[in-house]
Amino acid sequence: MLASLNEYQHGPARPDGVLVNHVKQVRDSEEAKQASGLEAVTMDIVAMLFDLIFDDARIPIGIKALISRLQIPVLKVAMLNPGFFGDRLHPTRRFLAGISGISTRWGSAVDESDPFYVKLSDLVERIQREFEEDVDIFGQAVDELEAFVDEREAEENDTALAAANVVIQHEIEADAWERAQQAVRSFLRSAPQPAAVAGFLEEHWIAVLQRIAVDGRKAEADWESAIGVMQDLAWSVTPKKLPDDRLKLIDLLPRLLAALNKGLDRIDGDPAQRRTFFDALVKLHSAALKGESAGQLAEETPPAARQEESPPAPEEEGDLLVMRSVDNGVQVEEVILVGAPPVWRDGDRDIFQQVNALRRGDWVEFIDEGQTSRERLNWISPQRGILLFSNHRSAKAISITPDALAKQIRDGKAAIVRDEAIFERALNGALESINAF
Repeated sequence: MLASLNEYQHGPARPDGVLVNHVKQVRDSEEAKQASGLEAVTMDIVAMLFDLIFDDARIPIGIKALISRLQIPVLKVAMLNPGFFGDRLHPTRRFLAGISGISTRWGSAVDESDPFYVKLSDLVERIQREFEEDVDIFGQAVDELEAFVDEREAEENDTALAAANVVIQHEIEADAWERAQQAVRSFLRSAPQPAAVAGFLEEHWIAVLQRIAVDGRKAEADWESAIGVMQDLAWSVTPKKLPDDRLKLIDLLPRLLAALNKGLDRIDGDPAQRRTFFDALVKLHSAALKGESAGQLAEETPPAARQEESPPAPEEEGDLLVMRSVDNGVQVEEVILVGAPPVWRDGDRDIFQQVNALRRGDWVEFIDEGQTSRERLNWISPQRGILLFSNHRSAKAISITPDALAKQIRDGKAAIVRDEAIFERALNGALESINAF
């Protein structure tokens, strides 16, 4: 029987794309009629196993073609080892599981020029060509495949590391912006300022404070100094009724103007805008020295701030904002949810739970204008939980916030990819069918 299988295994190959259940053909052969009862049942199970694989619409034809070339080797393994069906650690089972793991990368489209496909195809061809009775060839194939996957994933990790550095820097800048914005807004609420001063603080001094905050603790003294400049600026434009206050203002002005210029230099402030502000400031200081009011104060809460602080309308769901940048040759696509947070219907909360349950190594399929791509989760930001995805096909990474990914999943623009245990799923189905008789 094994001699017959060896002859069948090394027979002429079928044309690409033609899936034939060779195990069924073996089962109907003259040699099989003399097989024992156990061997006959083994052939039935293996034949049913490959039928289920070939009929599974979830498996791309390219994967089926690879698996098809393993039919006779798998049958021989099962006949040589009666405990094969119950041994998940058998090297043949592990190699078939490796096919399932790699197929997760491709989704519905299998690129035969893909390095993973090329490697897997070479290993399958070697097994089909060389396997006789020694299952060590499967163990060697598993070791090669795992080493290849580790090598390629290490390259992916390099891409992810470069992208993660971009994300971390943007997180630092975002936190710094929030800190700076809070400082200026809080100050303006407690001490309303003339429109020129309020506008300068909101448009320019926030940026100065952000730049300082980005440097963290090492620039804490600069932060306190910049806050002091903001306070001195506010005091400088208030009416000075007393002679001592006028003298104090005259003494303060050179240091104040120098500090303002130093801060604007830090953010490469626009010269024209700088001149416009300092021209307005001259008039404000002139009025202050005369003891005159600076005129109408800016609104206590700017319209933009009121809009941001007001609760979103129930029907608003926010929009996805996509930003792209290139760092060290790696293209980083950052996706965030802006505007109002999404409104979740009953039963949609489990989407958030699924997103929060994602771990490094999980896969998500993204759908953009009918094109799909599968990306592996390589890193999760410990600060804001930002998810960073990449794959081996290009030096590109996707950085996406959890709420943005949840919205994409809800809208059918993304889907979490579950483990495609192709062989185990088919084997369980075959055993269940046999047990039903």
